[in-house]
Amino acid sequence: INDYARVVTLDGNVIGVGWARTMSTARLANWRRCLYAFAAPDQPGLCAELLRWLDAAAARAFGPGDVLRIERVLSPSTANLPETAMALYESLGYERFYVEHEMSRTVAGTSVGRTPDGISVASWTSARHAEIRDAYNDAFRERGFEGHSPDEWGDAYYPDDFHPELSFVAFEGDRVVGFTFCAVLDDPDEWTDPAIRGAGWIDTVGVRPSHQGRGIASSLLMCAMEALKASGVDRAVLRVNEDNGRAENVYQRLGFKAVRKHIVYKKTK
Repeated sequence: INDYARVVTLDGNVIGVGWARTMSTARLANWRRCLYAFAAPDQPGLCAELLRWLDAAAARAFGPGDVLRIERVLSPSTANLPETAMALYESLGYERFYVEHEMSRTVAGTSVGRTPDGISVASWTSARHAEIRDAYNDAFRERGFEGHSPDEWGDAYYPDDFHPELSFVAFEGDRVVGFTFCAVLDDPDEWTDPAIRGAGWIDTVGVRPSHQGRGIASSLLMCAMEALKASGVDRAVLRVNEDNGRAENVYQRLGFKAVRKHIVYKKTK
């Protein structure tokens, strides 16, 4: 991991800080670098100055193909970023990538309940991981996803990156038709956002298009939240793309509420 950071002080007080951090592992050839910058409210131009410095440092330090990202967190009711921020990112060559809604709910009072007819839900197992990849590719193909190759799948969902005992697979007979990958945000380096540190993280939920609308996603989520509750976690957190209204409706029916909005800009070197 290569981290680049700058701290700005005035009369001995920290008034701004910015850093670039790798958000990936050595397994991935195309590393993703995230740029962060914060400044005191009475220093409106400092944040922009820090971002320009970080972007220039990234241009010198990181190689071709690296993806650089800037992520801003807003309240769910805030429609968009300030015009000055959008103009700054665009002037540095960043394009708006996606917007996600962060949703959360307590795990208290959850129960697994009845699964849909003909469907069974079981804990994740490495023996079925290749089949889960096929279900994943099928589930997200309708959203324009081209699919993970077998090699890419090992990097995208490596068993060390989620908690198998908190992750579940749905079957119809012996065929994988749905899945969810979950974890607890308890990384020892404390790089997790303090607002969600210690929460249960529902990373991904997917159901094959041929099986959607039958309550399979809800069953998977309730199994995950029951497991999270048993592990001592008090709430579950997930993020959903703002243009995926169907999934957001499922989460709302299960009691999830929008708590923050994440707007991500990116550029590829």
